[in-house]
Amino acid sequence: MALDKIKEDIISLPYKDKVALAKWFSLIDGEIWDKQIEEDFQDGGRGHILLDKIKDDFEQGKCKKWN
Repeated sequence: MALDKIKEDIISLPYKDKVALAKWFSLIDGEIWDKQIEEDFQDGGRGHILLDKIKDDFEQGKCKKWN
C-alpha cells in the first residue's frame, strides 16, 4: 500500500527533514481546517443553522456584543 511506503520513508528521514515535514504538514492541516470552516458556515453548510440561531438570539436580546 502507498501509505505504508510513505510512513516507512518518513521514519527513515533524518531528524531535520522530519521537523521540516512536520512544519509543512501543520501548514497544510491549517489550510484544510480553514477550508472546512468556510464550507461549514456558508449558506447550506452544517454550521449555518448555528449562525442563524446566534443571530436570532442576539436580535431577541438574549446576548450582547463583546467589547
